[in-house]
Amino acid sequence: MPLRALAILVLLGALGLGACQPHGEELPPVSEELPEGVPDGAIKATDTLYMVPVGPDADGCEQYSAHAVDGLAPAVIYYRKGDGTFTPDKSEAACG
Repeated sequence: MPLRALAILVLLGALGLGACQPHGEELPPVSEELPEGVPDGAIKATDTLYMVPVGPDADGCEQYSAHAVDGLAPAVIYYRKGDGTFTPDKSEAACG
């Protein structure tokens, strides 16, 4: 299996684990202490994966890009769900 495909599977599995959080909780805060190389304002998704806000889309929904501490993050736009997890599916996003 190519390394890129393996990295995508690992990322999707890690994001799927976060989907088990109960609904109705407040969104986790922005990480205060970030590891070296992680951009300011990043939100910790897993131990090695951070989501970095990149600005709103045309509808005003905040977009995020993945930043992995180990460097293995796919180039996909993500949106934040109401439970604090992230999804590439905008229809699942908690926008406005």
